[in-house]
Amino acid sequence: MKVSIIVPAHNSANFIHYAIASALAQTHQDIEVIVVDDGSTDKTSEIVEGLQKHDSRILLFKNAHSLGPAGARNVALSHATGEWIALLDSDDAFVPDRLEKLLRIAEARGLDALADGLELMDFDTRTSLGPAFDPAWLKEERPISLSYLLERDWPGRSKYRAFGIMKPIVRKSFLDRHNTRYDERFNLAEDFLFYCDLIISGAKFGLSDEILYKYYFRRGSISHNPKITTNIIDVNYQIEHKLQIAGVSRMDLKNDLALIRARGEALWFQIFAWAIKAGNFRLILRSAQHMSVMFVVRTTLTKVVGRRG
Repeated sequence: MKVSIIVPAHNSANFIHYAIASALAQTHQDIEVIVVDDGSTDKTSEIVEGLQKHDSRILLFKNAHSLGPAGARNVALSHATGEWIALLDSDDAFVPDRLEKLLRIAEARGLDALADGLELMDFDTRTSLGPAFDPAWLKEERPISLSYLLERDWPGRSKYRAFGIMKPIVRKSFLDRHNTRYDERFNLAEDFLFYCDLIISGAKFGLSDEILYKYYFRRGSISHNPKITTNIIDVNYQIEHKLQIAGVSRMDLKNDLALIRARGEALWFQIFAWAIKAGNFRLILRSAQHMSVMFVVRTTLTKVVGRRG
């Protein structure tokens, strides 16, 4: 059973060899590693070409200009010949038996997609920071619903990371049958939109509580500012749009739409809180237009009580 491991890379010369080495070291050896150099200005391509000389399973494609992570992944998908797609970022790594275990689980459950746990790793020290997700989230044995995914990618709700950073394996035939690809209009949260799109299209999306992916985290690389949050809000609107188009026959359409809109309010509240601290009156007014008074009062009270507790 062939697996296409897709690796988008932009200026990854200093670390991409670790990611590729972890892919080649899989106990499941029927693989191809598709690297897309997304307009790098460093020696990313030269590093990959050097590795190609020792293993013909590595394929390299070069974008003349950066298309962003969504565009780079779509290029990789267009060249993939495997039955399954495995996502690997150029600064991350697989545990050696990851594919073997996930394929066995996915086939046994008849899944179209399967995500496992992530171990957060400090990029500079290469030491573990613990699990990315609440272990209880991964105990669900049935295919997850859209609401299950949304509730675990809720702004500010948990001390753990949001589900949007998961790296599932996906059945290629499902992607092709539903013409599911990454939305290249978005360079942030485009992966979460992709996962939502899978479920909206009817994918059986399962979870495994085994931690088989090492997610390297750069301290200070995530900044909660209005521009980033606004981009995530745009993705949230797109999820709502996709659900409305596909949801004519969905019994849970009303509940899912309500949840998406509540998530949108929670995202706007983040901007609202930032604007108050920054004294940005224009942004305060803009964000307030997207929230109900009751939502602002309830959320504020919850945060105050939480701090006192």
